[in-house]
Amino acid sequence: MKIASLLTALIAIAIVACTNSDNYIFDERDHQEVRVDAFITQTFDETSVRIKNDTVAPNDSLIFLSSIYPSKAIRSQDIFWTLDGTPFATEYSFKASVKTPGLHKVAFVLVDFFGDTISDTITLYAAIPPTLNLKKIIPANSTQEIPPNEDINFSWYTTEQDRYWDTYYHFVLKEAFPTSQKDNGIILDTILSSSTFSYNKGLAPLTKYTWSVSAYNELDMKSSQSIEGEFYTAGLSNESGILATVIPPSKQIPQSIQVTIISNSGDTLYRAKEFHADSAGRFYIKPITPGKITFIVSASDTPDLQPIIREISLKENQVYSLDSLQFADITPPTISSIDNKDTLLLQDTLNFILKDGGGNVVLSTSSAKLDGNIILDYNISRDTLKVIMPISSTWTYRILSIEVYDQSGNKSTRYFYLYSDKTYREDP
Repeated sequence: MKIASLLTALIAIAIVACTNSDNYIFDERDHQEVRVDAFITQTFDETSVRIKNDTVAPNDSLIFLSSIYPSKAIRSQDIFWTLDGTPFATEYSFKASVKTPGLHKVAFVLVDFFGDTISDTITLYAAIPPTLNLKKIIPANSTQEIPPNEDINFSWYTTEQDRYWDTYYHFVLKEAFPTSQKDNGIILDTILSSSTFSYNKGLAPLTKYTWSVSAYNELDMKSSQSIEGEFYTAGLSNESGILATVIPPSKQIPQSIQVTIISNSGDTLYRAKEFHADSAGRFYIKPITPGKITFIVSASDTPDLQPIIREISLKENQVYSLDSLQFADITPPTISSIDNKDTLLLQDTLNFILKDGGGNVVLSTSSAKLDGNIILDYNISRDTLKVIMPISSTWTYRILSIEVYDQSGNKSTRYFYLYSDKTYREDP
């Protein structure tokens, strides 16, 4: 037994002696350093500026880049990105946005061959644009009787803004319908650092004014919506005004309108035979004696438009707004031949007169038919319809129908009998 034990020990010593145990000892010279870097940039171009900290808007598109030293070809177990500790992406480089406002940490993580974790972090601040309360404003929309010769105070509220960046306000005060378009009615256009403002320069009486506010922060991030307010100044003494907007039945605004205002007692308070509205059909009448009145508007140059009649009550020192006075056109256009006859000699070209007192006849919705078949070759020039007739060898009469529409959609249809010899014609 002792001899066997001795032989076993000798064999073990011989095996160890033949083995190069130095290969299993850690040598620092064999260690390869691995480093990672994370950046954000504007483009994938190698020459683009790469940074590790930035302030962005929540929906800005950002490019995230990673660098691995000595190269991306090293043996690794995994690579990934995290946003505030949660998985964000699994590519080396990618495009994305950080939608949630606030401070964020974006990390690129590499797990090397030995399971060690190596990472680098980007710091982002997603700023939020200011948000305005569109309803909580002073003066409230459509406020009447604002004293024209006293200070007027404006106030509004910002429901959301970034605490890291100052907010500024672009404030504009305008006369709604100025008599002169030189400055587009702008009375004041300024930048404010406060959400209140007092105007003390005086305003015109019985006038509609508009004011607007848009907000932006130091990063030039603007509010998605702007405040749009309006108010009316008071009259000076026992007087009222009327602001009217006339809507035509088509795109054509009448060149001139006639306005008559009659009091409840029958007295004519106001009359203008040639009253010009602006390009949007709006006009002012002021001052007017308060009380119950009949308001009449007619278009003197477009006889097909029916007069507008309203009975209203004017309150002292207020402006009555008639925002949508709709002219009605229920009269269709007229169609007639040059000699005003229904029976015509068939010719290569036939001309017809079109008349409409509410606008123009619309070519695209008009048509001409010969015996029920559409004629394609026709055109309208001013008040004349020219129809190019197809070649015909018949000697019997034929029926030409013409159908036209005006800009208000009123339709008119007229039939004409065509003959090619003198055996059938209308009595003179």
